[in-house]
Amino acid sequence: MLARDAPYPAARPCAPTAGRAVNEMRRWPTQADVLPTATRRRHVHAAPHLRIPFGHRLADGQPVFWDSKGAINGHMLIAGPSGTGKTYQLNAMLAALARQGVPRIHVLNVHGDLCDGLPEQQVHTVRFSEQSPYGLQPLELLDDADIGGVRRRCLAFINLLARQGALGQRQRPALFRLLSEGYRNFGFHMDDPKTWTLDHDPRGRPGLVKRYPTLKDLKGSIWTRMVMLRMGQTQTAAAALDKVITLAKRRSRLRKQQQASGDADLEKLDAALEKARAEARDAFAEGLERIDTGEELEELILWMRIPT
Repeated sequence: MLARDAPYPAARPCAPTAGRAVNEMRRWPTQADVLPTATRRRHVHAAPHLRIPFGHRLADGQPVFWDSKGAINGHMLIAGPSGTGKTYQLNAMLAALARQGVPRIHVLNVHGDLCDGLPEQQVHTVRFSEQSPYGLQPLELLDDADIGGVRRRCLAFINLLARQGALGQRQRPALFRLLSEGYRNFGFHMDDPKTWTLDHDPRGRPGLVKRYPTLKDLKGSIWTRMVMLRMGQTQTAAAALDKVITLAKRRSRLRKQQQASGDADLEKLDAALEKARAEARDAFAEGLERIDTGEELEELILWMRIPT
């Protein structure tokens, strides 16, 4: 669960029973205990004062609350075996946050058992799947000059895949170069923090809307690079070949459909395909002329290294 200004509890209930009762309380240090006065003043913000019920003490029946005024930071962990009340407690917290006016709470509802009991008009559900129009953008940049930028995002994305065992030692530097080149093509330069925002576009093309590269863009770059390395050709030649293949597939689908598109659309595709073929031939000829320069070998060697 990700909640705006979700604080750390000022007290920790021990030995919970079904998420409702506790045996004792142990006080955790608050900002007043661990932060100097000047530092505390810098952390003051306009967040609402929240009190989330956690249950009752077995000893005297007094309620136990999570009080945001004593919070040190915005992290919380609820752990326990199956059936001990974790889901119940999370649903109780969500309901309490909604009652106290928290405007928006983001919930990653993996098992589908959260938000029970909340009015339907207060819950907006977004499903993530291959068929969903929604998704999480893993290549979005943080534009902070100290902790953001292209290099950090590239390395974070690579490490995310590496932790799943999806990358080898040679794939890591290749993916780093693919990502960094992709960002540069979209106007994000690794060594220029001004370009890390969507507002500043160094490409200077009128009418071009700056955006972050996507996984679809990355997939296209990988395909182009594979064609280049397999055929010993330039990026221009590989892109021209991909265009020929795309147009040929489109024409093939149109022929099979034989619908109202008519001969006019086929004639347009035939003309576009012939033009693409001519451009591909020119690009491949240029690539063949460049083989003797040694640039293709240098390019391949660069793909085996990753900046640290």
